[in-house]
Amino acid sequence: MPIGIARSCAALCVLGAWLFGALSLSPAEEPQPTVKTEDLTAAELAIDLDTFAGQREQVEAVVAADSARGCSRADVLAIYGRTSAASGQFERSAAAYAMFLKEFGATHSYSERIAMRLIDSLAPLDLDNIQIVHAADGPQYRPAWRMGKETSSARLKQAVAACEYAAAITTTERDRGKALLRLGWIQRALGDWRASTAAWDRCASEARGQKVAAHGLWMAAENLAWTEQPAAAAERIQRFIREYPNDGRVRSAKARLATLQAVARRGPEWLNDPVGSLRTEIEQRKEDREAGDVYRSVIRWLQRRHETAAVLAVSRWGVTQSDWPLTHRVAAGWDLVDTLLAQADVPEAGKFEAADVLEQLMELEPSEMGKVNATLRLCGVLKGLAQFERAEAALLRMEEKATEPVVRKPLLMAERIQLLLDSGRRGAADALFEEFSASYPHHHRTEEFRKVFRSANGEEK
Repeated sequence: MPIGIARSCAALCVLGAWLFGALSLSPAEEPQPTVKTEDLTAAELAIDLDTFAGQREQVEAVVAADSARGCSRADVLAIYGRTSAASGQFERSAAAYAMFLKEFGATHSYSERIAMRLIDSLAPLDLDNIQIVHAADGPQYRPAWRMGKETSSARLKQAVAACEYAAAITTTERDRGKALLRLGWIQRALGDWRASTAAWDRCASEARGQKVAAHGLWMAAENLAWTEQPAAAAERIQRFIREYPNDGRVRSAKARLATLQAVARRGPEWLNDPVGSLRTEIEQRKEDREAGDVYRSVIRWLQRRHETAAVLAVSRWGVTQSDWPLTHRVAAGWDLVDTLLAQADVPEAGKFEAADVLEQLMELEPSEMGKVNATLRLCGVLKGLAQFERAEAALLRMEEKATEPVVRKPLLMAERIQLLLDSGRRGAADALFEEFSASYPHHHRTEEFRKVFRSANGEEK
């Protein structure tokens, strides 16, 4: 029998009272508006318990043992689901919760909370770690999972059914909103951005006035912006500002609204002359946006759309804007380098252009680590062009300027040893390694280089 269930009926009942009774609203909280629902007895959980066949047997064994000692079957199912989830056994907890709802329905005092916990067990998303990738075919949400417990698309689809069930049986607008908010995340995890947006729109409408509804509007706007529907996204943000003026995100919402409205004005002709279009937009928005900020907004938009030629044109222009704040000029430089080198089969001219920009970044970068990163990237590009002397000169310049002796100097020195080896200058590499190993005997590359030299000399490693 699985371990983790309370050892006695009395302990189980006390735990049940704490887990469920203590989680109800405290008297200090405002009463929540009651949601008008259909007859709760008609609500049915659209999940087939046969999909939990193996887990059901384990749950039934626990329930039978504790029921024989006089414990409530409802309490055992609820508590076993909770303890299983706490230990990362989400399949087992989902089985226990689904069995509870199938057996006791929507009218039990635990049912609303059990339904929400069923959602969490079927779709254990880690919403503190959100990763969105903008691919050529649109945005992709790459979910992170609580305790690393990735689930299947079949379970996510069951979670959709659980969300609909939870939204149907809840008695408060706030809790209905919570179920619909989770539904939006699960649909996004399934890759259905339209259904995700629809769920968050429902959250905003069916829980209006609640904090969760404000978040529903915010998330719907995010989906619409990422799926290239800026006008619709702007409409949600306008509602957010109007309906939730005291929300802490209103200030950023206003800035977001201005950007979305600017994006919505970009018609197909915008790409005919990207630099001219950008300059026009900078002029139009100069009252409330710095030129560099408009540039950043445009670059992100072009990158999401994979408009490589436009990104190159705009970033080349950005690098030349000497009146911009340094941070924006540096950002434009990196945009240009990354775009040039990200192309398949980068032409030689593109590599030389990237090298020129990287040399500028060695000077422009405000931090020493930024300068070192530009130098190392430059070295890699120049090695690919067989420009070994130019690469060595850049490394030496940076090595002389570096003030941090523990990390940056040995990093640059090691790169110079590798450069000398790659260019066939074994004698110079050997001499430099002697200096490096004397100064940094415990550096991780010291032993690496020692093996390389021994191997070249025919010695055993």
